[in-house]
Amino acid sequence: MNWPQTLSIDAWTGADGDNEGAVGPKGRKWIRADGVPTPLKDLDWPVTKDKKDWTHPEIGWGLVLPHNAALDVDALAAAEDAPAPIRALLASRQPAPVFRYDPDWPERFTHLRRHNPDGSTEKLPISGGPRGVGPGCVPRYLLIYATAAEVPWELQFRLNGISYVGRLDLDGQALANYVESLIGGWAGSASAIEKAVVWSAVHGATGITSLMRDSIANKIHGRLHAIDEIGDGALFIDGANANAFHETLITALGERKPGLVVTTSHGKTGPLSNLEMMRRDLGLPIDNDRSVLDPADLLDGWSPDGAIWYAHACCSAGSDGRRLYQGLVEPGGKVDRILSAVADLGDGIAPLPRALLGAVRPLRAFIGHVQPTFDLTLREQTTGTLLTAALGEALAHHLYLAEPIGMVFEEFYSEALVLQGLHSASRKAFAEDTGDLDVALACQLTAIDRRSLVVLGDPTAALPIPGA
Repeated sequence: MNWPQTLSIDAWTGADGDNEGAVGPKGRKWIRADGVPTPLKDLDWPVTKDKKDWTHPEIGWGLVLPHNAALDVDALAAAEDAPAPIRALLASRQPAPVFRYDPDWPERFTHLRRHNPDGSTEKLPISGGPRGVGPGCVPRYLLIYATAAEVPWELQFRLNGISYVGRLDLDGQALANYVESLIGGWAGSASAIEKAVVWSAVHGATGITSLMRDSIANKIHGRLHAIDEIGDGALFIDGANANAFHETLITALGERKPGLVVTTSHGKTGPLSNLEMMRRDLGLPIDNDRSVLDPADLLDGWSPDGAIWYAHACCSAGSDGRRLYQGLVEPGGKVDRILSAVADLGDGIAPLPRALLGAVRPLRAFIGHVQPTFDLTLREQTTGTLLTAALGEALAHHLYLAEPIGMVFEEFYSEALVLQGLHSASRKAFAEDTGDLDVALACQLTAIDRRSLVVLGDPTAALPIPGA
């Protein structure tokens, strides 16, 4: 049996070693428990239509908003409570249905409530129903416009199993910046699709940052470099060579203006004693000098201008208020305190994606996690096989087929469903004395990791690849 004695996560509180902790005495009980996480629903991808074409009536795009009990049915369907930029986006994408999330609706995680311009309301199943914009249909592409407190991550996780989903949580001028760029297709963008910057901070030759460097950053850079149209246009700022500093990243972004940015690092999760300060800096990348990236400094030296950013770091996209790992790690230990403090923040969005998506020339999309990544989810224990191939497929293959960003991660999300099945099978094998519980642990943690990846920005955003 390869049951681990310790677990590492990609979080950083300000002190080295805080991200490593012993498995708790109830860890085996945790992995045998039911209901963590809720499995994804059936996958039902279209096979007869071009999935990239969100304008096709049998593919479609729709808007998910918080419910507003003060509005009548006509106003709900017209999104009259949404800010002007969102109403303009909705008008530009007609016919586009509007859905409302009601936290008091018992079926809110199994069905969507659609409000139609004729005043009718439909209750539609998240899984198994027809896709598109017609009556009784759920579009393949869905934009959630809401804070994570108004429409929780759990709904986005479930929708990711059957739709291509993104989220915006911007207001004021920041929202106008993004929507204007989206409607205009990022016209005049200076971001070069034939260039990419991969940046990987490493704290020591062993540990999770080194593993993220090897399994994600190095692998993705290698695949990007192998694309004829990119080649040496893919820059690797490699923390194993002690040069992964924020200044180096900002300079490279400003000079190269890449279409794709990939970063791996710890994500800031401290101070644990001050939730407001932790929320302010949540998920910000930590460089080789253990300094925290300042979004203002980043935007002073670089304009996102239609780029796409993938950030692999604890809580890089935000926080999930559910205590999914309670009982897994040693109670009161360092990792347990981090996980508990992040959960205490509730569902929220991190500051870096908000800053980049709301910039004057905004990012197209930001992709990151709302949970930590454990080392067991990146490398198979017994064989040493790296478990990140789906990320390489997404970011160094599907993205360069001009697929919309929501569609790019289709294979990655499908892994969560497979892993849930493997988790159930391995639990059963352990109960029958024919398997080891460590297999169930790895499957469970990896399933959570795959589910907790989220797209921020509109899911139809895509790199403008010529001829694709």
